[in-house]
Amino acid sequence: MNIKISHKLLILCMIFGIAMTIIGYIGVNNLNSIGHAFNYLHKDPLLALRAGEKMSSYHAYLSSKLTNYIRSQESVSKNEIQTLLTKIDAELANYKDAYNTAKAADEPCAPNMEKWITKYSIFNNQNAFVNKILTTETTDSNNKNEILQEINEFQNQAFLLFSELIEIEEEEVEEKKNSVNQIISNANNATILAIAISLILIALLSFLIVRSISIPINNLKKTSIEIGKGNFDTSIDVKIEDELGLLAIAFNRMAKQLKESQQNLLKATIKAENANQAKSQFLEIMSHELRTPLNAILGFSQLMEMQVTPNSSERQEWSGYILDAGNHLLDIINQALSLSHIESKIQNINTQSLCVANISRECITRILTTMVNINQITIDNTITDTTLMVKADEQCFRQVLINLITNAVKFNREHGRVIVSCFIKSDNKLRIEIKDTGLGISKENLSLMFTPFERLDQKQGTISGIGVGLHISKQLIEAMNGSIGVESEPASGSIFWFELPLA
Repeated sequence: MNIKISHKLLILCMIFGIAMTIIGYIGVNNLNSIGHAFNYLHKDPLLALRAGEKMSSYHAYLSSKLTNYIRSQESVSKNEIQTLLTKIDAELANYKDAYNTAKAADEPCAPNMEKWITKYSIFNNQNAFVNKILTTETTDSNNKNEILQEINEFQNQAFLLFSELIEIEEEEVEEKKNSVNQIISNANNATILAIAISLILIALLSFLIVRSISIPINNLKKTSIEIGKGNFDTSIDVKIEDELGLLAIAFNRMAKQLKESQQNLLKATIKAENANQAKSQFLEIMSHELRTPLNAILGFSQLMEMQVTPNSSERQEWSGYILDAGNHLLDIINQALSLSHIESKIQNINTQSLCVANISRECITRILTTMVNINQITIDNTITDTTLMVKADEQCFRQVLINLITNAVKFNREHGRVIVSCFIKSDNKLRIEIKDTGLGISKENLSLMFTPFERLDQKQGTISGIGVGLHISKQLIEAMNGSIGVESEPASGSIFWFELPLA
């Protein structure tokens, strides 16, 4: 899944915000629970306990007032006793309210409170009892003692009842305190757990995000070091196309371009070295090939200038030497010019249907005219079928054919033969072969035959030429969508061939 680094950081911030929100929500709920527990503790058990304590004190006070009233009716006001009765009723109402609240909340203390209210029902006639006492005229000591005994029993019953109430409520309060403490403990534990889980999640997510950023950066660093060492085949494995992934893709593209540039530079360097080497070979060959005819021309010209008077046959012989040297020099210059114009010619190839028989016959006639009696070579042309047509540029086709036949004549043995033939191949191409009966070519030199300025064993020989004819022929044939090659063995002659598409 492709997630951008900015999005990862945004997700981390969102998770952090959500975690803080959850922690805050848990904290608020805990505070509400604690507040509810304290509120309940205040409204129910404490309220009931306080109501019971007040009713107990009011009953004790009431008993004391009634006792004093019986003993000395003038010293106790009936209004005071009525006020006490009103306060007792009010606190009893508060206690019943606390009971109703506890019962509605289904609190555990509700049954005990209900039992106590049922027991307290014996005091429902306390107002009548008190009014009875207040309206009774007690002059008889026995009668007073009986009333005092009733008041004492009334007080003892109230004391026992309220003692039970206070004991129950104190236990209830203690339980509520424990419950509140447990709620506080649970709230604290829940908050700590939520904080711990949030921190762990945030730390884990932070680790994953940092790891997803640091690993590509380390890979980029390692790859940069490798490329700095010249190892351009090294690349970064892109798994996620985020910002760093796009950077890695751009880096790989840059490394590929650097590799291509290095290869192109290496090729250019090799090409420049080859060109420099070819230039040296060219100058070496030209210096040798040019000196030979020039020396002949200068030598015989100087003899004529010295006014040596040879006979007519010698003069004719000297003129023939000068003419041969001039033709040799012209041939060398033409070959050099052909090499310089070959690229422009290749760019302007004009293919058309050509009759192989007619052109081969014309080329052989031209060669026989210009190379009369060279080693008494015989040229046999077996191409006579005028229906054989190839797709080629006429000028290039003629030049290739003349170059190959001329080489077959020049590098042949005395009284040798040159056979020009052709046949159709299965791939709809025509193969033209020029076979000679010369000395042949060694296997080591076969691969160098079409290299410019390579004359192999003839570098210091007597055969003229600068070694560009085969190179030019190869370029022309390939420009016409053909192919060229050679087959040869030492002492068995050679077969130079080229193939062109049939028309």
